[in-house]
Amino acid sequence: MMKNANLLLFVLLATLPLAACQSVTAPDIAATALPPLAADANDAEQVLDALARAEQAAEEGNRAELARQLTRIEALGARFEDEEDVANIARWRTQADLPPPMRGPVGGPAVRRGSIAPGRSAEFGLAFLAGERAAIAIHARSGPAVHISIADGQATTVCTRQTRRGSCVWTPLFTQRHTIRLSNDGTRTAQYHLAIE
Repeated sequence: MMKNANLLLFVLLATLPLAACQSVTAPDIAATALPPLAADANDAEQVLDALARAEQAAEEGNRAELARQLTRIEALGARFEDEEDVANIARWRTQADLPPPMRGPVGGPAVRRGSIAPGRSAEFGLAFLAGERAAIAIHARSGPAVHISIADGQATTVCTRQTRRGSCVWTPLFTQRHTIRLSNDGTRTAQYHLAIE
């Protein structure tokens, strides 16, 4: 009888740490859920939302959701500049049993992928047309939030924010080159997607 009691006590004590581990990881799983997109989201934000949801659906093996998000990306006319993104989209289309995309004019947001080491910045210039709405959306896929700062041709800041997922929207007064600066103030490398509309 004493042997059985000791065995039962050993089994209970051995499984206790496993139960504790399971309760610790549950919040991590919930943290991977993507927040809903705002109803007034611009095309650049919608493309990055669809891309993040497609990536998540592909990882989970959810073919129906993957097909839905790929259809959203195509309808928005996104143009991918990074070969890895182009390859992922092609692979996901096969995974979702979707036919090849329709060919035709593309006028949707341009999508870039990048990474910024801790304490570093990346900067590039883009021209925007006077009187036409401009939008740049960012989604930090992993790592810390990214600081985005946009300045016009006179070095006047038109938008600045630190975010994991957000956008800057403005209407330039003049057709001119703008400077987009992305910074990582964190301690880990920031992986991001940037959509420019």
